[in-house]
Amino acid sequence: INEPELDQWPVQIHLVQPGAPFFKNRELVVLSTCSPIASADVHWRFIRGRSIVVGCPKLDDTEGYVEKLAGILKEPSIPKVMVVRMEVPCCGGLVAIVKAAIELSGRPDLGFEEVVIGLNGDVHQR
Repeated sequence: INEPELDQWPVQIHLVQPGAPFFKNRELVVLSTCSPIASADVHWRFIRGRSIVVGCPKLDDTEGYVEKLAGILKEPSIPKVMVVRMEVPCCGGLVAIVKAAIELSGRPDLGFEEVVIGLNGDVHQR
């Protein structure tokens, strides 16, 4: 049996708090809600050793997401933020939210990566 790689709680963007200890000294993964369902690789490939937040730009009330994520990303020990999203157009909204949050965080040193999960579960780096 594969063990889950998740070692924090909560994970929903609405529920996490900037400054939570599980964000320190870790990359942040902003995970679309559907990604871990579409790809069996998500836990070992993207969650292991990182902190995560989960959201859906189409179905969530995303008001306040930019500010919340910017508050998290102000933590200077976070080296990089990675968006793991589905290839569907609505998931592009998650990238826009994260890029706006990076700008608002005032951290030009923060790395950014986008990973797209195909409908068949394939993983594509961007």
